[in-house]
Parts: sequence; structure tokens; C-alpha cells
Amino acid sequence: MRTVGLLAAVAVASATIALSARPAGTGGAQRVDTSLPAVLARATEYLHDYRDKLTYVMATERSKQTLVGGFAAGGQAEETLASDVYFVYIPADKVWMAVRDVEIVDGKTLKERDNVRELLSSGQVGAARALKDRNARYNLGTILRNFNEPTLSLLVLDDQHRRRFTFVKQNARGNSVIVSFVERETPTLIIDTGGRPAYSSGQLTIDAATGRIERATLRVRLSGGIDAMLTTTYRLEKKLEMWVPARFEESYTLGGRRPEKITSESVYSDYSRFDVSVRIK
Repeated sequence: MRTVGLLAAVAVASATIALSARPAGTGGAQRVDTSLPAVLARATEYLHDYRDKLTYVMATERSKQTLVGGFAAGGQAEETLASDVYFVYIPADKVWMAVRDVEIVDGKTLKERDNVRELLSSGQVGAARALKDRNARYNLGTILRNFNEPTLSLLVLDDQHRRRFTFVKQNARGNSVIVSFVERETPTLIIDTGGRPAYSSGQLTIDAATGRIERATLRVRLSGGIDAMLTTTYRLEKKLEMWVPARFEESYTLGGRRPEKITSESVYSDYSRFDVSVRIK
């Protein structure tokens, strides 16, 4: 699977600088500042560099979705996908995003697929939204969503969005610090299908010494009583010398007369860089 391809609501992006621990001042020991301002400063700097490093990078994504309730025959349905995922920056829309090129659905190879190379090189304003909607075509259930990207939760630290969030330090164990966030202002990171703001909240697990984000959870409530939760766990990819998404877990629930719950788990492997000639001009 190495043909170029790309990933409802809206998102945009950026974050790997290793900052050395600061000297504690005695005996040559080192102590890391785990205060909230210091941790956020390092994480923000990490994100600035991370967008550049995780751009024009591709990986294999294997996903399994499960739908319970809703219109599922027999009350439950499952779907497996094998895709190439491309982490790209789209200059026309100033958007950093993950784009899926689905190749196999439930074990069957798709015979007709879009030429994603052409989509990436179109350079047209609005291309990011079109690619996000395209990413949603194999989503199970009636809950509309095009924001299911493994790196979406990193955007709460991006310069374009960070001012709208309030951050609170929850706890720390060694250099690992858990920081919660709540979105307070518009325009929100995620927009409802009716154009209404949808406020996000969640947690980031941050290495205080480097600012590296090792785990991220984002929650959002959409209109109609829909609750969504996205969790990404990161790991070190030695080939790229950086941390990358390893596992992406999604959960969506809808109440009402015909309740439904959708869960999805995706794992990533075979990371590599792809030909920069596909960059959008």
C-alpha cells in the first residue's frame, strides 16, 4: 500500500524539540521544572517543530469499527479498513492534517480509488475540507464526523487555537505531567454540522523535560446529544527519530429513540517519508 492518498467538524495544525533538563544547582543533579507555565512553554515549542517533522510522512493504518444500535442489522455491525495515511500541510487552507487513502474494506481491495496525488497537488482553497469529508466516507453509523484524525488533539497547543483554551495541571509523576484543557471561546476547534460551535476538553500527558506529548484525549459534545472522545497514544519511531501516533481510539454515542454507539481502534506502522514533489504549490 504505497499509492499516495489522504483524513465532521473542522481542524487545522502544528509540534519535537528536545529541551535539556535544567541544572538543579547542587551536586551536578538536574531538576526539571514541572510547573504549568514551564510545561506548556516546552509543549508549545515541541508542537512548532513537530508539524514540520510530521509533514510529508506516511504510515499504514489498520482500523476496526464497531456499531451497536442505530440501524445496524441485528443490532451490531463491524468494519475493518486498511489504509495509507498521509500527514500533510495544505498551504491554500493553512491546514495540517492526516489524510486516509483506504485500500481494503472488510478484506476486499477497492477497484476504483481517487487519484490522491492529484487531490494533494490541486492547491485550491477548500481542498482541506474536501479531503476531510472524503476521509469520512467509510465511517459506520449515522453520526456525521470528519474530524477523526489521530493528531487533532495536538492542535489545542497550536498558536491559532491555544488562546481559546484554559489549561490546568492535574498531577505529575517524575517528568510526566498530566494537563487538562477546556475550550472557552469561539471559533471552536470543532464545528457542528449546523455550523454551531462545539467546545472541546481533554487531557495531555506531557514529558516536562522535552515538551513531548505522549498521550492525548479530546472530548466534545455535539448537537443532538452526541458525545465523542478521541484518544491517541504516541511511541518512538526510531527510523524517523521522532514520536508518532501508535494507537488511535474513538468513541461516539448518541441517545434518543434510536441510540447508537460507535467505537473504532486504529494502529499505525511502516512509517516513512514520501516524495515531497507532491507538495501543494
